[in-house]
Amino acid sequence: MSDTWFFDALPCRPAPYEDECLSGYLLRLAATNGMRNIRAFVQALFPTWPEKRQVNILRWEYPVDNWDELSRRTQLSVERLDRMTLHPWVAKFRVRPMESEGRLLRPGQMLRDIVRPTLQVCPLCLQEKPYWRLLWRLQLVTACVKHGCRLQDTCHACGQQLSVVSSYQQHLHCGHCGNDLRQLPILAASDEMLAKEARRQPDWEYLLDPAASLINENEASTDCGLPRVIGLKLRYLRYQTGLSPVELGQQIEPSASQIKTMEHGWQKRQVSLVAYLTYLEGLGYSWRSFANLNVPPEFFSTQLQPQYMSLRICPTVDCPNHQPPPGTGVILRRHFPERGILVLKCKACKRKFTRTYAGRLVTKYRRPLSPSETQVTVHKPAEEIEQVRQLGLQGRSARYITKCLGWGKETVRNCWQSLDIAAEVQTAQKQRQQQKSQKHREALLGEVEQVLDCLCQQDARITFVGITRALGRRDTYIFRYPDIANRVREVAAQHDVRRKQRRIEELQKKISQVIIECHENDTVMSIRYIAEQAGSTAGLLQYHHPELWDMIRQAVAADKEQRKARRFVRQCQHINEAATRLATQNIRLTKSAIIEEARKCVPITSTNPQVKELLDKWLGDLGSSD
Repeated sequence: MSDTWFFDALPCRPAPYEDECLSGYLLRLAATNGMRNIRAFVQALFPTWPEKRQVNILRWEYPVDNWDELSRRTQLSVERLDRMTLHPWVAKFRVRPMESEGRLLRPGQMLRDIVRPTLQVCPLCLQEKPYWRLLWRLQLVTACVKHGCRLQDTCHACGQQLSVVSSYQQHLHCGHCGNDLRQLPILAASDEMLAKEARRQPDWEYLLDPAASLINENEASTDCGLPRVIGLKLRYLRYQTGLSPVELGQQIEPSASQIKTMEHGWQKRQVSLVAYLTYLEGLGYSWRSFANLNVPPEFFSTQLQPQYMSLRICPTVDCPNHQPPPGTGVILRRHFPERGILVLKCKACKRKFTRTYAGRLVTKYRRPLSPSETQVTVHKPAEEIEQVRQLGLQGRSARYITKCLGWGKETVRNCWQSLDIAAEVQTAQKQRQQQKSQKHREALLGEVEQVLDCLCQQDARITFVGITRALGRRDTYIFRYPDIANRVREVAAQHDVRRKQRRIEELQKKISQVIIECHENDTVMSIRYIAEQAGSTAGLLQYHHPELWDMIRQAVAADKEQRKARRFVRQCQHINEAATRLATQNIRLTKSAIIEEARKCVPITSTNPQVKELLDKWLGDLGSSD
């Protein structure tokens, strides 16, 4: 910054606090330099940003790769500016995103479910030190552990959610009405919430520390990419707990496929950063302990090598991948550990083949066709031949007969052919198989009906996966029988309608109760507050239950009008009292004098038509206009 002229830098350049966020620092910087229009201030600092997104992009605390004029105007290094964003967090898991073709990567794609789109503050912390903490911007933070209170995200004066940055917003004030955020009400947090925050916030502070790293020097030297190293360490911890991806996916929110994506570190399938938090929390580890974990080098070397290399030899003789040593020219397509086989594919000749763990090539058995003109003679006792004939006409299989008589399967088939009953036996076997399938289908339908009745009585959700697991079958087993699958869909549709109606009724009762409690406790209503108190979110209600969302919106609008009316009544009362005091003291009544005297008690909005009318009445009776 030696080439910076003194008039290029801002006249007032307060140093940022250690844990201050970027959006709050820019508001404080603008206030210190007397800038009231934050949009014009940001446009001067970031002239290369798209004009429509210049202010909105700041609410994501996004790690920008080009700081434009901000570094020169504030005389702060790029490293110090990065510390006011979530760059230290993002850099611990993946490569820092860069600009592509002049367009900035959307912050919502990178910081989904991490950063709140709105602001939340602790009034007591603002009274101690007036700046916005970076930790408050996280979606998962809901309470202040230091003061034992909940973070406030709604202004008690106007009832609007606190905005991060708006055009004429001032530092430490609401962006809608200008109310001082240090005067927000204090709401105590529950012991359970404080215990949860005290357990989780040190982890987030560690992730926001730029000096901390999740991998050591030996792990970084593996030269396989940061996401891959993080994924391998997560896999090592999962191996220590003895959980499979499916078992872990049943305990936490990410699915088994997302768990595999995190462990493989695939860049083209980037998962949300919240998934990493949930993964480690499901294993019962903290990120500090994860960073201090020393993974054996043998584990990395074993995991980074392609699996089953000795079996990757193409069985085609003329193929270049047929000759050893084996290589990656043959890829692994599928793996069946329970059966001990691998499905491989040669990239050279495009052949798919199956091998066992022992290296044996697995092929399908095909029975050779016997010529019709060839006469087959079976040298067996007449009693056994007659028994084979009867069992064959009953539809018994050759395998069943070999177990009963000790014959070979080919001998049994030759016997049927010599007796000239092969076609009759085949027809009998088809009929027997159809009868067996029909009985199995009826038995399966009975079991499915029992599971459906049990789920309906428990008021649980009906899914194909839940039913197949209750039956002890694979997830796709029930789709072999379309009629049973249609029966499940029919019952599930009727059951879901009833469950949805009951949930709507219960949710409506909770919302009504919350609205009544807000009226009784004189609590400022907001759509988000009522939805959270009712056990839901504003987004879910808006998209899935629009009638309940309209109900809350109408209640919030009515509460806002009532509060506005009460504010006007209080303003009129204080104006009358102020005018009376001035008249008693023989002070000349003017608009400015009355407003100045009334503002000693409450804020007065002189632009209100009703306030103007009341002032004109006083001036018409006892005063004069100024």
